[in-house]
Amino acid sequence: MFLGKFECNVDKKLRVSVPPQFRALLAKEEYSGFVAYEALRPDVEAIEACGMSYMRRLNDLVAELDEFSEERELAETIFSSANTLPMDGAGRVTLPSDLLEFAGITDKVTFVGVGETFQLWEPERFRAYEQAKRQRVRTRRISLRPRLGAAQAADGH
Repeated sequence: MFLGKFECNVDKKLRVSVPPQFRALLAKEEYSGFVAYEALRPDVEAIEACGMSYMRRLNDLVAELDEFSEERELAETIFSSANTLPMDGAGRVTLPSDLLEFAGITDKVTFVGVGETFQLWEPERFRAYEQAKRQRVRTRRISLRPRLGAAQAADGH
């Protein structure tokens, strides 16, 4: 899983070194690099990224969806806007200028692990987003306790 956050420099050729922790996970993939696309959630002004195996699983899921479903439309939007970003021998990728512009990234980028995927943020935007997210969690007292299934509820466990 992609975990943690790492701030990296973007050079004049729009290259960035992928953090070693992320590079190690991506090295296990069939494709030496990652897939990146604009985040679609309105509160996330970042680049979404994942390995090719994640995209394959998404493709398999799409095959099971109704041809005219909203979920299929979402997946097709991701596929059509996705960029494959190969890593060079030094573990760097070149970030497309349209993605950088979308995310407001200029000379620095923060890689943020979110489990099976990761995000690339402009560092100040990410700090503001993270602060607001933490405040929502505290205010709403959100927890990750598993919800009781019907069988568990009936047993009282």
